[in-house]
Amino acid sequence: TDTDTDTDTATVSYSEDVQPLWDDYCLSCHATNGAQGLDLTDGRTGMVGVAAGQAASMVLVDPGSTADSYLWHKLVDTQGTVGGSGSLMPKNRDPLTSVELALVEAWILEGALDN
Repeated sequence: TDTDTDTDTATVSYSEDVQPLWDDYCLSCHATNGAQGLDLTDGRTGMVGVAAGQAASMVLVDPGSTADSYLWHKLVDTQGTVGGSGSLMPKNRDPLTSVELALVEAWILEGALDN
């Protein structure tokens, strides 16, 4: 697992690569006072190290680990394997493409930086 948290070597920019995905796919449900209390208008603040409501033993995003990031499980539909519930996200939309998932995965593995 790549746990590099040096912003000089990060390949993914949160503001340029990841937040636009939330804007495009998720804000219709997860804006201020959104579903499950998750506000993705500035998603990083509401996700990194924040307890996952549907899987009590997990956080939404655990920097450096997709296996321990509930958000990742919701995006790849493995939430049931980690004690979670609900459906694949985004709900009622096409799932993220493999390229988009790779961006989110890299961002998490690179330390979920605010860059």
